[in-house]
Amino acid sequence: MTMAEAIHESHVDRRGTRRYRIPEGIFLVENAEGRHPIGDLLDISADGLSFIYSADVDAVLESTYLNIVSVSGEIQLEKIPYQNKNDFDFIRNYPFDAYRMRRRGVSFTELTEPQKESLIAFIDGLSQS
Repeated sequence: MTMAEAIHESHVDRRGTRRYRIPEGIFLVENAEGRHPIGDLLDISADGLSFIYSADVDAVLESTYLNIVSVSGEIQLEKIPYQNKNDFDFIRNYPFDAYRMRRRGVSFTELTEPQKESLIAFIDGLSQS
């Protein structure tokens, strides 16, 4: 097992379900209440997601709901209730990068049946591509 596989496996144990990685810049996380972009989606599971955002922004706009949208603006998942789990500096492979990024992990809370179905369909679409 490689180091990356070991790290991914430990994340599965923590989150409880498999994470699906998202190519950077494909999907955005939005504050659902104001439709303000928050950051780039990194990975998603049936239980939650993680995203990166710029630390230079005064603060990530807090909300109790988020949207996941494609860069083209098409909404994939809407008004998903969530709770913050962690937030820490995100170190990229660019040692001289002028932008300081943070990574936030959230868990989904109280999803409706249609939201659960949409989430499963979204994840199934990712696993087939």
